[in-house]
Amino acid sequence: MNESAHQPDAPAAMDASAMTDDQIVAVIAGLIRKCVPDAQAADIDVNSNLIEDIGIDSLGAYELIMEAEDMFRIEISDSQVESIKTVADLIAIVRSPDA
Repeated sequence: MNESAHQPDAPAAMDASAMTDDQIVAVIAGLIRKCVPDAQAADIDVNSNLIEDIGIDSLGAYELIMEAEDMFRIEISDSQVESIKTVADLIAIVRSPDA
């Protein structure tokens, strides 16, 4: 279980089921900018490839996953992490973390 989810200063949980894809993209874009300030994050959209379009490296991807887990109060498995190539992939996992 992600330890930071229990810290008092952890971000407020967001319910992805009550959000549109555009709202989730906006949250994820904010997380990307937080985790990877040098990322090419100007035009992040649902089809953005995390490596090719945004320029996230493996450390940045790890930080993004950790932040998404904290923000949406979910656990992302290693196999799910390996399948995340685009913002859309991350949205699908955020919406259905147990899939």
